[in-house]
Amino acid sequence: MKSVIYTLLFQIISIIIFGFVYWKFSENFTSNIVKDSKYKIEILDCFYTSVTVQSGVGYSILNAKTDIGKIILMLQQFIMISSNVIMLYFFSLHLLANHSKYHK
Repeated sequence: MKSVIYTLLFQIISIIIFGFVYWKFSENFTSNIVKDSKYKIEILDCFYTSVTVQSGVGYSILNAKTDIGKIILMLQQFIMISSNVIMLYFFSLHLLANHSKYHK
């Protein structure tokens, strides 16, 4: 149960950190929703993007308009993919351990 809580906390912390990173670097992004070039990206846009990227949904309100924006998005995607791979690895270890315990 601890691993589930730790995984959930890691995901939430990642969402919060990247939400603030998107907000801090908001000049590197444009909005998919509001096409006005003078639209100032709001913090809710940043956290919405962070949640959708971290969950693997992939839909984002923000579009990267610079290389820095692309790198930030790719970094969060890489962290999300890596955390899922690690979580599946530990889950499969747990299943294998339980399987071998019952089939001796």
